Amino acid sequence: MKTLLRGHLKKKLAEFATQRLSNAATRPTIITITGSVGKTGTKEAIATALGKEDVLVSEGNYNTAFGVPLTILGLKGGGGSFSEWKRILAEAKEIAETPWEDVPKYLVLELAVDHPGDMEELREIVTPDIAVITPIPNMPVHGKFFPSAEELAEEKGKMIKNVAEGTAFLAGSEPLTTALARGTGMKTLTYGMATGDDVQMTEPELLIDERGPYGLSGKVVLDGATVPMRLNRVIAPTQFLAAGVALAVANAAGQNPVEVLARLEDWEPPQRRMQLKRTVEGMAIIDDTYNASPVAVRAALNFMKEFPVLGRRIAVLGDMRELDSAIEEQAHTEVGKLAASSVDLLIAVGERRSWLADAANKAGGEAREAEDKEAVARELAALELTKEDAVLFKASRAIGLDEVVDALTRTPSSKTAV
Repeated sequence: MKTLLRGHLKKKLAEFATQRLSNAATRPTIITITGSVGKTGTKEAIATALGKEDVLVSEGNYNTAFGVPLTILGLKGGGGSFSEWKRILAEAKEIAETPWEDVPKYLVLELAVDHPGDMEELREIVTPDIAVITPIPNMPVHGKFFPSAEELAEEKGKMIKNVAEGTAFLAGSEPLTTALARGTGMKTLTYGMATGDDVQMTEPELLIDERGPYGLSGKVVLDGATVPMRLNRVIAPTQFLAAGVALAVANAAGQNPVEVLARLEDWEPPQRRMQLKRTVEGMAIIDDTYNASPVAVRAALNFMKEFPVLGRRIAVLGDMRELDSAIEEQAHTEVGKLAASSVDLLIAVGERRSWLADAANKAGGEAREAEDKEAVARELAALELTKEDAVLFKASRAIGLDEVVDALTRTPSSKTAV
């Protein structure tokens, strides 16, 4: 019964969203984003680059066959309440049948894929004018429902398949992503930090003041011209990449690059995604607690390896819970091994902590185990952290490391409690 109701809801929401778009006084430029790494950050950077007052952007996890039509209709979901969804459908019908006068100039939508067929459902609702496909690595980020990374990429690639015109930006770092250029009529351009990329970014440099790192600066080659780009509120190279492709998207949409660069200067990353925070004493915390996948954890550890500190580099890493059971142990072991050469101390937390810690210790690093978030707080308090140290936090959300971060940023480090 629940499956039938979900199917009915999806079908009606898609119909109403499509109807609303057909009733729009002017057609918005539709910009869609998919991929496996950095989708949300890229979406938010694009919205900032375009000027948020002209943009309707999907919020949070409104990136499914439920969330995308709700975004277009300007509605929120009803959770598990049947009566609430009944009310939403009635309101959606009324909105769909009313001429859409205050149409945004741009519609920026993140499109997620969890199951085979998901992208086909989303394409029935929207067809992009401009598309971005972020890196799709050889190991699926959420691989439970796809036998191979190739099949996951193929499903995500349906976002641009058979689209007759427009521009698609594909992450140049991953062959699975660039291969998706086949089968689309869109003009395809690669973006990244390699010499051959069509939109090429230089390796960014950290901006540093008396407290330490706070931003990034670098250059972007756009339409043959090299332009400097400064980001005052982001610190990770992956975020520089997101801002760079956002600049390219805005340029393709006809925006003035000078104005776009000014907007991006103060772009802030999405909450708990490589977000720089500081304790009361001024110690750097990298809050990356929104979720965790092998590719994202490796990127965070590589970032920490180069992060300038006078004291210790510490990583608090927890379970990556959305992996297929066939690759779980291997993925955690590889991450633990990398941590040994990236940070001075690893604190591993969660049910899979021994895989992480054992691998780090065997590789010559120092690792400790913590059963849960409370144990993490005790370990950190015992370390007597100072403002010269830096701590990375990353795990699946269920581990609760966000609570440890919040405790650290509001109380002296020596008194951390959750």
